[in-house]
Amino acid sequence: MGARDLLQVERSDQEGVAVLRLRGDLDIATAGHVPESVAPIVREGIKRLVVDLREVQLIDSVGVRALLHVRRRVWRNDGAAAFVCAEEPTGRVLRVMGLYDVLRCTDSFDEALARVRGD
Repeated sequence: MGARDLLQVERSDQEGVAVLRLRGDLDIATAGHVPESVAPIVREGIKRLVVDLREVQLIDSVGVRALLHVRRRVWRNDGAAAFVCAEEPTGRVLRVMGLYDVLRCTDSFDEALARVRGD
């Protein structure tokens, strides 16, 4: 079983907002797939990104670092990013690390869309 089997990243677009849905484990073996998935979005000039983490089953510090990289990459291109987190495990890990608010996390997909749209 390869790293791509452990984490699936699906992209969709909703009215000018790129959406990445992650399923599986976001850890040292798979974290590199997330920035790889964001690179074409940035190259396309899309400035708004929502990363849906509700189906992430495991996240470690390398996975968190990948999320911070995504946020920085989008912001450097004058964009906005928001993350949708379930309470377990991603929400809890990001709260313990003091990053839940830094990453503009919410448990509501619609709220994340509104945040990146500036509603």
